[in-house]
Amino acid sequence: MPRRPSLPHHVVLLLPSFAMVAMHGCHPPPPARELLVPTPGADGADAGPAALACVPSTSEMGELLIDGRPTGKLVGDGPVKVIGWPDSTKSILVAVVHDYLRPWPAAAGGELLRVGCGAPATVEVFTTREGADFGNARLDGTVGMLYFTDANGVGALNLRSGEVLAVTRAPTVASDCWQYDAGTPIRLRDVVVDLVDGSTLVVHRGGPCGFEGDWVSQELRFTLLGLAAAPEPSQPHPVSTVVASEGGRVWLGDAGRCDEPGVRDLQTEGSVWRSEDDGNTWRRLSVRDDAHRMHTAAAQILVDPNDAGRVLVRSAVCNSAAAQQGGFLFLTRDDGATWQRMELPEAVVEGGQAGHGIRAVSHEGSLDRLTLWTADGRAFRSDDAGATWRELPPSEPPAPANEARSARYSFEATSDGLLRRQLLLPDDASDDLRKPTRVFPQDP
Repeated sequence: MPRRPSLPHHVVLLLPSFAMVAMHGCHPPPPARELLVPTPGADGADAGPAALACVPSTSEMGELLIDGRPTGKLVGDGPVKVIGWPDSTKSILVAVVHDYLRPWPAAAGGELLRVGCGAPATVEVFTTREGADFGNARLDGTVGMLYFTDANGVGALNLRSGEVLAVTRAPTVASDCWQYDAGTPIRLRDVVVDLVDGSTLVVHRGGPCGFEGDWVSQELRFTLLGLAAAPEPSQPHPVSTVVASEGGRVWLGDAGRCDEPGVRDLQTEGSVWRSEDDGNTWRRLSVRDDAHRMHTAAAQILVDPNDAGRVLVRSAVCNSAAAQQGGFLFLTRDDGATWQRMELPEAVVEGGQAGHGIRAVSHEGSLDRLTLWTADGRAFRSDDAGATWRELPPSEPPAPANEARSARYSFEATSDGLLRRQLLLPDDASDDLRKPTRVFPQDP
């Protein structure tokens, strides 16, 4: 019998600062001017060692280590990840990073520690909050505010007063979410991912809504208005590939993250987009033949240099515990009016019809001469538009084209839409003309 996900759903009381301190033993740190601004790591998640008075880590048994030395404080029952934020020149704040992508994650611990960086280090509880996740958080060191993943949304902890303010509120879902008891509400979680320039809060809103309760989320960006968030967040819409041809024609695919567990980006499954006027307007084209449809979004598009009506689309590969989808090639010879799913090498056609994991494709002057690459690094060549294939020595696949040019414009595929820049501007052109314009997606 499947296991039921365990999710926090506690009622959170927002208490005055003196009550918070009294109930949880919260010790306010020095004034904000003594806070050190953290240096993000490569993924924007961890404060760099130079920003901290000492460096936290854990042992294989889950014991908190400070500068590699044991503290006697157990923060997990096995390998866990911790993160530290500056508190003063002699202490740091430490929390366990909760991993929502693990199968059936336990509830967050709700504990924020304060570590004195002496020898030996001292460890005390700075504050506790039921259902809170202080590890997935971001610090605004200029005002001493920690934006953290709370039980019902995002909370902002004032490190001087201990007061907690509600910044976002995650919704409760009763449908369209995988669960064991149909109709049982599940509150989603707003997991804090980043704080950009102190004004944009990036969260992954999700829950156990994938196959058999896998964690699935969407990325949302909230504009902070003071300490509160704007009521309507924005959601990025990535563009994976763009190709321009003659006469102002532009093709694009908008495949994004789609694995489970993980983040699912906005994307147009089963379709490609085409513009006939350099991106001013767009038309959605369904990609399917009589027997097959493209189940995922378009990750790569190739246009035949000798025939603009011949277009090849590679569908994105999306993985879950249930199946792999995508990784197919679809070819049109009539400018997208009809499509045909291309035959793939027999060596990679296995594991059913859901997906075959083609990760990249390129041509050599014509769509008749193709090379494709599989997920395991194998390469195959066809000189007859996919009718036959032969295996090649392994090689590095090319990345999908993320830049293109027409006669008047350059285009750039980004993680949040398609940007267009005007070419051949006069030397005295205004700054507004030189700025890129987002032409996809377009406002409704």
